[in-house]
Amino acid sequence: MAAPAADAPAPNGLDRVASSTGFNLNLSGVDSGMVAGEQSLEAGEFLMSARATSEVPLTVRGAAKARAQQLCALTPATLGSSRVKAAWRPGGAMIAVASEKDDGLLVQTFSRDGKLVDSHTLGPGKPIWCDWDSSGSSLAILQENVGLFLWDVPGPDTPPGAPATQPLKLCPSITVAASFCMWSKKHPQLAIGTGAGKVIVFNKAEGVMQLHDKKGKHGAAIGCGDWLFDNRLGLASGNRVKISKPLVEKGAKWESHSKFKLSGMLSRVPKKFKDAGAPRMLSFSLKSPTFVAVCIGDNYMLVFGTSNQHSNEDVGLTFPEDYGPIASFQWLEDDTVLVALSNGYITSVDFGAMVRMRKAQGLPECVKATGTTKVFNGYLTCLTYNQPSGRIGVCGDNGFKVITRKPGSNELEVLADITLDYTLSIGNHLDTLRWSPDGSALAVTATDGYVWWHNISEKT
Repeated sequence: MAAPAADAPAPNGLDRVASSTGFNLNLSGVDSGMVAGEQSLEAGEFLMSARATSEVPLTVRGAAKARAQQLCALTPATLGSSRVKAAWRPGGAMIAVASEKDDGLLVQTFSRDGKLVDSHTLGPGKPIWCDWDSSGSSLAILQENVGLFLWDVPGPDTPPGAPATQPLKLCPSITVAASFCMWSKKHPQLAIGTGAGKVIVFNKAEGVMQLHDKKGKHGAAIGCGDWLFDNRLGLASGNRVKISKPLVEKGAKWESHSKFKLSGMLSRVPKKFKDAGAPRMLSFSLKSPTFVAVCIGDNYMLVFGTSNQHSNEDVGLTFPEDYGPIASFQWLEDDTVLVALSNGYITSVDFGAMVRMRKAQGLPECVKATGTTKVFNGYLTCLTYNQPSGRIGVCGDNGFKVITRKPGSNELEVLADITLDYTLSIGNHLDTLRWSPDGSALAVTATDGYVWWHNISEKT
């Protein structure tokens, strides 16, 4: 069963849940061989993923190995009755919640135990995106038909009696057109893509917004992107993915270094699915040399290498139609991608093994590098991975599950299976899941004004 119809999702991939901060990667010399200039993806073929071997949803086997303690539950009485955005502050001691209440955008911060810290109303308009910079000093909120707000949120070291800070509009004449926003994982830099294909880098430390009308401009709306940990920025629009050189901390200016044309691969899409749509999710793999996964429309994913070492290793992935559209996906450390499908399934794609099989045995054998598991009975809306803890969070039906994957296999194990005090209604459902940076807590939102957050710990 597909997820109940809801308000249209935030445009152009802004609902995408980014990987939590706090990664510990050795990226010295990362992708020094990244290809430069125009590249065309034409060497790959589309592969259908494996079907699930069981239609019984996966749950805890035996005693639960993780404990989920509810810390707070907020309802429409506090948040209003529409979509909610929630984001953990780096460090995990505070969470920001943005919602629409009484025709105004309400931005609130809460301590981990659920106590209200601060609150501001920003005027009419729904929240589209909300997230902290890598240091946790600034919160950015994108408001529908208004633009970006930036809020320098006081920290625990703020002197008593210091003046209160207010969210401030960030160049509304420009940011009102934002179709994609994401903070750098390394520096206080905010990448902004617009519906007209413009690329903007806001260097917060300098208070400078670099608007690039020519270099790196895209020919269509920028719908999704990702930052590498060496501070390269990848953006997708239309039928192209463009990746920059590493952006310096000061005076950063974005321009394309690598360009990947997707049309060669998309020409192989079956005729009945020719209108696959524009890229709506993009993510870099977690180790070097880097791979890129791009979700095209509802049902297609392209995975390709970005270095000279892994050129011409592009693969297209499709999924059974009855499994529903791609809801989200996440890379794991061993070049495996977990793909969440909206009718309750998770497909594990071992891309590293797929590349090896393709070289040795040809494409038909590559299906052995995929495995599918039924996780929810009705629908699944979000999957996100926390690298420090190795935990995977998924939400759907009327609750969430904490999962791990056994390295080197497609087998998933449920550590905790939590039912929330939530009743599905027509047009509404559970929406997103966000991990705290260290994986010790998670927050789940719903489309009709609910948010819960839980402490996650190992059972002893």
